[in-house]
Amino acid sequence: MIKLLVLAFITCSCQNPFGEDTVVSVNNPQGTKSNAKAIITGHIDLTFEANSTKELDISLSDSDDPLKCSDITIETSDSTLISSAEIVITGIAPNCKLKFSPKLNIVGEATVQLSVSDTKDTTTVTMKITTTFIPSVISNITSWYDPKDTDTLFTDSSCTNAANNGDPIGCMKDKSSTTAKATANGADRPSVQNGALKFVGDANGNVNGHCFNISPMNARTIIMVIDNAQNGTGGIHGLLGGPSGKYLFLSTAQGYGISFDGSGSDTGKYSINDGTFSTVDEDAGGSNINSDLQLISMEYTTYQSGWISLGCFDNGGAQLRYRPNFDLYDFITFDRVLTSSELLKVQNFLNEKHSIY
Repeated sequence: MIKLLVLAFITCSCQNPFGEDTVVSVNNPQGTKSNAKAIITGHIDLTFEANSTKELDISLSDSDDPLKCSDITIETSDSTLISSAEIVITGIAPNCKLKFSPKLNIVGEATVQLSVSDTKDTTTVTMKITTTFIPSVISNITSWYDPKDTDTLFTDSSCTNAANNGDPIGCMKDKSSTTAKATANGADRPSVQNGALKFVGDANGNVNGHCFNISPMNARTIIMVIDNAQNGTGGIHGLLGGPSGKYLFLSTAQGYGISFDGSGSDTGKYSINDGTFSTVDEDAGGSNINSDLQLISMEYTTYQSGWISLGCFDNGGAQLRYRPNFDLYDFITFDRVLTSSELLKVQNFLNEKHSIY
């Protein structure tokens, strides 16, 4: 009689007395615990403005291996926009936080890969970050005042007391710089109303009104969003002013759009909304500027450095002259003439932001 010995390898997934899933075989009768992969959740695609940071909460878990937030490794597809060193991980698992700090003045998109390894496996997830255009990414920007950004508004000229809607504004910080600011004191302070600064002045005597000091202005190009002619002022509305009677007036009833310089020593040209530029003229254009929300772009023929006031000007005497009657929504200056492509980017950004045309 011939006896045959047949060996069979039998496995089963069972519940052991300790309540854990095990793998049991005839070769391993005691069983071995199965491995659970690490799980990363909360990773979503992010879009935010250039020159800003963004934080994101994510979750890290693993049922059988203790992991730390710092165990997550990071790789990026475009280090010219953001490198792994510019993504900081903090927190205590399962609650982790990512802080993204892309390089300044870069607009683009990068894929971010998050990986974590336990004792046996590696888990990898991906997400995208996109930085969008803002005027500050263009070179030679010299100022950007944005009343819609409440973090830049203060009731005092020393920029210490945060302002609320309806408050008079004594300081507005320049978004293109960490140190520049526009300031006003006392009755000169315009109020903030729903994302705009309301400048109101005396139409007759020109002896009182709202006025900001901007130091320095430094401009060849000015791009601004205003709501023109809020009150009757004889059809002329003073926007900018400087020493020796220099000013910038907007007209709604004088047969021209903009007067660039009271002394006639400088000329410029302007465009309204997405229109073409006017001819270069002291009183530029042959039509008035409408009394509604306008995007106005201006180019000076020479570099302007002495204009220090928004809403008033020095007429050569001790008394400032006021004639402001407009709501200011955005005010941006560059110390050079922009290319047509650069100008269009700024105009599109402001139009999208304020829904002008």
